[in-house]
Amino acid sequence: MLKKIKKSDTVLLTGGFAAGAPAIAAVLKGARLYLHEQNSVMGLTNRIFAVFCRQVFLSFEGTLKAKGKTVHSGNPVRADFASFKPKSVNTKRILVLGGSQGSRFLNRLMAKSAKSLTEAGWSIVHQAGAKLYEEALEDYRTEAAQADVRSYIENVAEEYEKADLVIARSGSGTVFETMYARRPAVFVPFAQAADEHQLYNALFAEKLGIAKVMTESGATPARLMELAEWSQKPEVAEKLAGVKYLNSPEIIVRGMELD
Repeated sequence: MLKKIKKSDTVLLTGGFAAGAPAIAAVLKGARLYLHEQNSVMGLTNRIFAVFCRQVFLSFEGTLKAKGKTVHSGNPVRADFASFKPKSVNTKRILVLGGSQGSRFLNRLMAKSAKSLTEAGWSIVHQAGAKLYEEALEDYRTEAAQADVRSYIENVAEEYEKADLVIARSGSGTVFETMYARRPAVFVPFAQAADEHQLYNALFAEKLGIAKVMTESGATPARLMELAEWSQKPEVAEKLAGVKYLNSPEIIVRGMELD
């Protein structure tokens, strides 16, 4: 890595332990170093190297443990999400996203909740994860519940378009996609996430009035039904309509070019 990075290079770190080697090489070579922190709590690797960065781009305003010369940039999402508007016709369709690997906790919660939700008129599209797909199907069969369970959703923007409510983990990508899709959400943060960053990601959206946080310890079918009903309130749609899209790639690139 040390041989690959030159003094004339510009290096953008995105966090995680994998960022350590290029960060060290950039510091030693005197390359122009920048950082983008995706989560609402700055991770350890980013905290170490932020002081060496010319600018530190933050997805979330008020990122905890942030260091360095910070700029609020938002989090990059696919261009599809730039043009979303709040859904005009409510079809009571739930989109469930357990993250790229799926979530056994979320899969089991949804299987236990599906019967009461469908009886209340909701339909469910559930991305269960490839490794957990068969297990999730069995969970739904055990509960005698109905849902459109899929291992993976190729065109997730299309499913956001159809959804009236998103139930998901709260990684930064999912939080920003849901915000920019202007869909209400129930976020169930992964309890073991480092520095509780998923909890703080979800709380950011909750403070905007466009999402509710349901912790794993408080997650029950009854509570999920309450939050599904909350998502239908007119004031939630009003808050969603006020969400402002940030063109994060442009902000980050221009910030580096003008620095």
